[in-house]
Amino acid sequence: MKRDPESEPARSKQSWRLFLVVEGVVLLLVVAATWVSVTTGGTRGVALVLALGWMWLIITIPICCCYLLGHPVVISLSPLIPSAESRTFLCTLRNRTPMTHDQFYEMFYATSDIPKPVIVGVRNCLIRFHPIADRLVPADDLTLLDDELDLAEVLRWMNQEFRVQFSQKDYASVDGTLDNLIRVTHRKVQAMVVSDQ
Repeated sequence: MKRDPESEPARSKQSWRLFLVVEGVVLLLVVAATWVSVTTGGTRGVALVLALGWMWLIITIPICCCYLLGHPVVISLSPLIPSAESRTFLCTLRNRTPMTHDQFYEMFYATSDIPKPVIVGVRNCLIRFHPIADRLVPADDLTLLDDELDLAEVLRWMNQEFRVQFSQKDYASVDGTLDNLIRVTHRKVQAMVVSDQ
């Protein structure tokens, strides 16, 4: 299920407002509790709770200030936990039947002008990166394989596999789908073959 991209900023703004309200309440409670503790001589337990409260505020007050200054801090667990969209895609991918290079070529590219070795090379690079990449179809978004996947890095893999150099124009033309990657790589390989003749 795809998220509505227009509702994303509104949801984010609402989350930040809630965060600011909660932090304001925590700040008031910690300051008031500290004042009461100092004036009445609080116990060690109260001092420990207050120390934890102040440590929390030392971390969150700069985050609140950054947001109020227009530079919200992006907090993500993506290296540790894949995004929901990525997890959904990987689940879909795991439920697909793996395809051999021959099956993939016959199903999607047999009638195209793209030679089989280009498709095999692209798929091999992706399979080395992610073992279930043999289940990808041309319309799949490669960035969903891993939240940390950089398409420029993927082009570097193609560079090593096919011994071609990609230009800035090539980098800009990559949209993230497998089909696009195959076609961009094919154009480069074809241009290299023509220039060698």
